Amino acid sequence: RDTMDAVIREQNGTVSGVSLDREIRVTLFSPSLPPMNLLDLPGIVNNPAHVAEHTRELIRRYTNDRRKSSMFLVIIEATSSARKSTAMSVVTERGLTDRCIGVITKCDKLDEDEWRKVDQQLSNEESEGTIPLVPHGYVATMNKALKVKEGETYHARLLRQARHEVDWFRDEAGADYSQMVDTGLATTEALTAKLNHMYVSYVVESWIPKTVQRLLLEMNRCMHEMRELGLPASPGNLADASELRAAAKVVACDIFQPCCDAAMDDFLTNTLQPLEASLLRVLAPTTVTIPVQSACTHLSSLRSQVKDLVREQCSLDSLRLRWRSSVVAASKDNSMPFCLQRFPKYIEALVAALERQAPYLREDLFDEIDSLVDSSIAIRSPHLNIRVQLSARPATAVVSFDDIDGIVGRLVAVVADAFVSAEHIEPAIGAVARTTFEDGGEPSKLVQEQEACHTDRLRIRDRCSQIEGAVRHLCYITRETGTGSEVIDTDSTPLLELARTMLPTVSDALLQVSVPQCRLELLDQIHTPGKPSKFRIISCDAAGQQLASSGLEFDVQVRRAGSPCNSDARISVTSGPHGVYNGEFVVPLFECSDRQVLYEYELAVILLGRPLPGSPHLVAVQGLCPAMCVRATFDDSDYNIFGLEIPQEWLGNTPLKSRPTEHCSGTFSMLTAISGKITVTVYFHGHGDNDQRFGILDTCSSASRCYTLLEKGICVKEGSHG
Repeated sequence: RDTMDAVIREQNGTVSGVSLDREIRVTLFSPSLPPMNLLDLPGIVNNPAHVAEHTRELIRRYTNDRRKSSMFLVIIEATSSARKSTAMSVVTERGLTDRCIGVITKCDKLDEDEWRKVDQQLSNEESEGTIPLVPHGYVATMNKALKVKEGETYHARLLRQARHEVDWFRDEAGADYSQMVDTGLATTEALTAKLNHMYVSYVVESWIPKTVQRLLLEMNRCMHEMRELGLPASPGNLADASELRAAAKVVACDIFQPCCDAAMDDFLTNTLQPLEASLLRVLAPTTVTIPVQSACTHLSSLRSQVKDLVREQCSLDSLRLRWRSSVVAASKDNSMPFCLQRFPKYIEALVAALERQAPYLREDLFDEIDSLVDSSIAIRSPHLNIRVQLSARPATAVVSFDDIDGIVGRLVAVVADAFVSAEHIEPAIGAVARTTFEDGGEPSKLVQEQEACHTDRLRIRDRCSQIEGAVRHLCYITRETGTGSEVIDTDSTPLLELARTMLPTVSDALLQVSVPQCRLELLDQIHTPGKPSKFRIISCDAAGQQLASSGLEFDVQVRRAGSPCNSDARISVTSGPHGVYNGEFVVPLFECSDRQVLYEYELAVILLGRPLPGSPHLVAVQGLCPAMCVRATFDDSDYNIFGLEIPQEWLGNTPLKSRPTEHCSGTFSMLTAISGKITVTVYFHGHGDNDQRFGILDTCSSASRCYTLLEKGICVKEGSHG
């Protein structure tokens, strides 16, 4: 009390009034108390005016914020009528009667002829002085304070007072009230029982299903994290590692086989093509004039250049280096579901094994090249032409080849024939998998590699175990309160079956769905502003199988491509059968009114905090072209109305441009031409629960294009032709 008075004095300067933003909180801990907040609001007063307003503001604030998770006690003195109670008027005004218990206090102050009023209220039936509170009704109490005995604790006094209340209703209030004590209509103990019943009903019917749903969502996230770590798991001590070995082998083959398949292409691109180009550059001069005595020396030098060039271009080290680079690049793959990167030793062993599978050139290649060069670039070569001019001084020889392309082609063909690459690397990979993932035995002999994410997986498994334990305990509570099945075993029944049986309102799709497997399908090829664009979401499990049940909640966002802000598009998603969800979005007309042909939008679908595959999807929305901006005057205020589609022949050669919106507070639907009239329905929001419709536009003159809104007599004109 001293604390409360000090707060009020600090705020108001005197101990008077109430505080709107300060609470005194007392926390009690006990194994016999439920987790509950008991809030004691100030009583509603009528004077002075500012205090009356403050007390009502507190009621409005707390009933708004806590409406769905609150129980309300309406306190009415026994000597007054419920219909005259200010608190009861607030309850009925705010529609809280179904969440209230009426508490009739100070029954010890009643005269004998006034008990009839209490009887009427306890009956919870409509009458002159009673407002029914269905389904919880009223409870009568008498809590006249007792004098504290010497040495008596507060708790002991409260227990004595509770016994005194029961004795009073049985002995002094009359025989009828003795029966009401037995039926739970009188005493604070009866009120506590009603509160407990309301509390248990709320917990079992509302809180537990919502909490289980949140837990299943969290378990789904954990299971997704588990899958992202890689499957199957490898704790390093599997007694039977056959599944792990098989998966490791298949994944490695899928990753590294493309390296083998691309080896020949790599050899063609990085060896044969440069070799061919270099040979042609060396042999390109088809005719060379040299001193006659240097002809043989020239051919010998040419042969040496070609041999050196082939050896340089066909370097085995270069070939192996490129192979290793391709293998190392492939080893960085970490695609699901296996996630290779969790096994660094396996990757290291694979790279080492595949280095031994590197492509190579046969050892006799350069002998063949030397022989071919010696025969092709020599005096005796049939492709060589030599004409001597001995009369010249100095005497010269003209050296030329008939078929340089043929010589180069034969050299390249010999090199290509010497190329050898491993067509199948499966045996080598299988051997590495067997060595790395042997079956577990004695710890001292254990060589099975443990995944690098083992600690993370244990943490997630512990989290899943905690969640499962919590769900099972909540289902146990549901069973024990008698609201669920009495025969189901909450300990051994599979979790999905348990949740489905005990809590039918909770969808098992929350536990089964796998976001990476879900699909988004756009059903419309053409998207037009102002008209619904339909899409469909298909939910699937981790195996890609379509779910049989629904109950998922999707966050759908539509925004201009490249914009961080969401569009004002209207979006709706409805649940259909067999895990299919049908949705549509409507892009506002005013967002597409600046005469562009196409607008790019992004459609993003989020589930469990993660985007669906391929999200956001790019959607092309057709623009309104031509579009007309109409200025309408309502109550001396101007509004720009966008997107009225005017036929091109009405516009002639005068293009119309829409103006930016400044005061637009409405949207509109359809514009059609009927017998020389433009029928347009314009809706303005914010004037009550229903949209308001503003009549018909009539074409006074097609030349001036001046339209009058007939029903309201409002002039609507095209901007520059008024």
